[in-house]
Amino acid sequence: MATAMAHGFKIHKDKIMSKVLEGCAIEEENHELFLTSDLPSIPYDHHEFVGILDLLCKTDKGWILMDYKTSSQTPDWKCYIDQIYRYIFQLKTNFPDIPIYRLGIINIKKSSLYKRKDDTNQSFLDRYKQMYETDFDKLFDYHEFKDCEIDLNDYDKYIRNLKYMSDIAASIVANKSWFINFNNVEGKYGKSDYYPIFFRQVDAYKLYKIRDKVYMRDQWFEERGCCDLDMKVLFEDNVMNHFYKFEQEYEKDSMHYLDTIKQNYIVDDRLLKIYENTLQQKLKESSEEVKDDPF
Repeated sequence: MATAMAHGFKIHKDKIMSKVLEGCAIEEENHELFLTSDLPSIPYDHHEFVGILDLLCKTDKGWILMDYKTSSQTPDWKCYIDQIYRYIFQLKTNFPDIPIYRLGIINIKKSSLYKRKDDTNQSFLDRYKQMYETDFDKLFDYHEFKDCEIDLNDYDKYIRNLKYMSDIAASIVANKSWFINFNNVEGKYGKSDYYPIFFRQVDAYKLYKIRDKVYMRDQWFEERGCCDLDMKVLFEDNVMNHFYKFEQEYEKDSMHYLDTIKQNYIVDDRLLKIYENTLQQKLKESSEEVKDDPF
């Protein structure tokens, strides 16, 4: 479907762009443009707000910004107004001297086409492409947001709320105040990938791997299979389940680090042995590098 939709857009691009650029002379065309803006903060210096603009055209009248969407039916355009507010914020902060002339959405509908018994993969794709070539009015939507749809008071409230949400998120990270929203672990799209962890199902750890650079079976690994200890990190702060933590304790006190770890952390004896072997291998490799360096 995606190939057919892209094919249809390519076929009809000139027709679509004539609507987008109506009454303007284009000077510059940008696709998938990354913009970074400074979002003001109360307790912090600022937040880095990053967005990707699907289509941004500079014209003699100012900026024209278009977002690409797909849907199974004609969208309720009001549902996208928050996203439009974010785009306005990014354009205003990055290009304060250039007016925003037009904001809109180009939407391509998903069309159900069933594969016939006599279809090959290629013939099925060809029929799909043909549909997007011929059914322009049915499958393509263009919506321009008029001034009456953009409430500047709502825009100001939205950006202010975005600041508050960013402050809260930064505070959660800084203080490690993670929480689980149990209301959303199972929704209309099924269960969260981490459902077994959240509800502490027996042997849930067997389903996951964790990023943890360790030395096992005479080779280095960037990740390892989870163990029961790893499941405790959602509910306990002092879990020794990453080698970098183990190494930090060694660097603080190379004589008594194991005693310190066992006193201050929740540990798994098997994992401690892996970390000890990893440490010894790292020290060995560092020593060999020093010997090989003539200077």
